[in-house]
Amino acid sequence: PGQANQEIGIASTGRQIDEVFDVEYEPGDLPKGTKRVLFRIQIKILKLPTQPTSVTINQIIDCIETFLSPATEQDTWQPTIQGRIANMHWDQKAKPTPLLVLEQTQEGSNVTFRTNRMAHS
Repeated sequence: PGQANQEIGIASTGRQIDEVFDVEYEPGDLPKGTKRVLFRIQIKILKLPTQPTSVTINQIIDCIETFLSPATEQDTWQPTIQGRIANMHWDQKAKPTPLLVLEQTQEGSNVTFRTNRMAHS
């Protein structure tokens, strides 16, 4: 209803997302089906209508997987969601369940990455 007067293809304002999800596991020493919370993930982003939700979800998953992977050549890796820089950190005050925070920055504009090298003249 609120988008009826807008032109098609023009990105309008985004929708603020602030959700917490539990990452669960099944301990081997407990009855099957018994789950425990391993840690929680808080996601704070501005969902822009410029890309499909499924693409945004895949970007979030990639950020989490890369952040939780053992450090290799990713020491200069910077998480991005919807072309915007994101910050990831463990909330040190969250007790007793660890909380991983993924927060999109609001300052600046979209980030673009050059995938091919520029020719030197």
